[in-house]
Amino acid sequence: MPTILRFQCPGVILSLAIGKDTGTLRLEHKMTGENANQWAESVQREIDANRDAEQQIVKSVTLRRELVSEQMPSLWEEVYGEFRSHCEAHNNGKMRGTLVFSLGNSHAFTVCKDGFPDELAGIYDPTTKGITIAIETRNWSSTEKFVPSAVLEDEGHVILVSRGTGKGTTPKRIAQSALKEFLTH
Repeated sequence: MPTILRFQCPGVILSLAIGKDTGTLRLEHKMTGENANQWAESVQREIDANRDAEQQIVKSVTLRRELVSEQMPSLWEEVYGEFRSHCEAHNNGKMRGTLVFSLGNSHAFTVCKDGFPDELAGIYDPTTKGITIAIETRNWSSTEKFVPSAVLEDEGHVILVSRGTGKGTTPKRIAQSALKEFLTH
């Protein structure tokens, strides 16, 4: 009997055939699936693979949190160190106006323009591990937030990502950009 239509799905083949001599239509089905033991093994492999994937995700999240907790305090020190050194470079370069850098406590610093009420503030939140740079001048204000992002390549490291742009940046670029804004507004 020649087959005129064949449909196959996992475990089943359906065939529609017409008899040559009689012209009868015949529907055949054939079970091709695995036996119960093979099925159980297949399901168990899938369950194991899903469990392994979940464990990898938990491990990755744990590593990222540990990296951020471990490295953010020193990254914050780099941020305020860059602001301090750029203020000193500005003042030593005989630029117009003096920038006064003050470390308020271990989680905040300010930069002021000597003789003006303008202020740039850097704040580190040890709970969220985020950094905020806020600028207030007579005519203008700006706030930018940076959040840590752990990179698990090699031994792992943390970068700062701007919430505004979504792009990674460095302490040096943060200081240069914010101080330029502060001085030009």
